[in-house]
Amino acid sequence: MLDVLGQDIGKSRITLIHDRNDYNLTILQAFDKMVNDPNFKYGKSFTSITACSWEDCIALQPADLVAFEVFKRASGYKRKSFDVLLDLGSFGIRSKRLPLDVLQKIKADLIKDGKIEDGA
Repeated sequence: MLDVLGQDIGKSRITLIHDRNDYNLTILQAFDKMVNDPNFKYGKSFTSITACSWEDCIALQPADLVAFEVFKRASGYKRKSFDVLLDLGSFGIRSKRLPLDVLQKIKADLIKDGKIEDGA
């Protein structure tokens, strides 16, 4: 996402919120590792990460709704409520499928650039 925004990110600051769960410490450690990595050019764009529950954080409620709708769609249920969300111009989720050859090219490029190992 940040690579797409590029220069447009400017001096914006991003705070992340995630659902409280058994992996809070792991998530925090991964966040700290990323933002402190000198090779991650957007590390200074992130302020913090916070674990909350949907009961205490209204911002998580739409995310939970979308997660539920995506789960139902992935389970083979086509729900009108999700179609309505996707049709909203103001709704920020978009989905596209990438053909297998494109995914294979992305993987090959990541291996070539040393970003991932070739696990065959």
